[in-house]
Amino acid sequence: MRYSDLYSFGNNEIGQLGRDAHLEIKDNFSIWLRPCQILSFQEQNILNIWAGGHGFFALTQNSAIHLYACGANSFGQLGHPSKQPIYSPVEIQGFPCLDKIIKISCGLQHTLILDSMGYVYGVGRSDDGRLGNNLVNDIIIPKQINNLTNIFDIAAGGSVSFVINQNAQIYSFGMGDTCQIGHSNEDIFIPTLVKSKQLERRNIQHISVGAQHTLFLVKEER
Repeated sequence: MRYSDLYSFGNNEIGQLGRDAHLEIKDNFSIWLRPCQILSFQEQNILNIWAGGHGFFALTQNSAIHLYACGANSFGQLGHPSKQPIYSPVEIQGFPCLDKIIKISCGLQHTLILDSMGYVYGVGRSDDGRLGNNLVNDIIIPKQINNLTNIFDIAAGGSVSFVINQNAQIYSFGMGDTCQIGHSNEDIFIPTLVKSKQLERRNIQHISVGAQHTLFLVKEER
């Protein structure tokens, strides 16, 4: 079998590169600036990777499918019981149906998971509505977000979440202080349809979310 290699570079202060921090400190941090292999994934068949916030996820398959993560986990956003930074990739046990995961999107302190059945799960920090279930406490085991079905794309931003369903409708939830979720400037605690005359007779193809702004790629109906 021909294996994949995974490289990282950038800031590694809280383990988001998945590499040995002690070696990098001895090198006066310069190694952060150039891509280096994450040795934990040697002889691993990597199916997909997702980075965001201050961490990343990697889905692998050898004899079975496994999910690994590292980086900041102060709100449980990696789905690991420890609230301490994770400096080397660890296997994540609590995610549902690993063989059905098609996308993971990382906000700053929360994470969304989309499966092949069109269901969406959330984990991590819950305040401001970013997990969509009107939750109060943070969660470390992904919880399905109510009333979301037939979803084909997800996007998590700093403190916000967006989903698109098969009817090209957008739902958003989370912090709305700068109107970044397409409603008012109030927080939205459950998935709420984004309505706009500008979106009428247009199909939403893709969403990209920044810290306090959002982009939609749309296509006019014919």
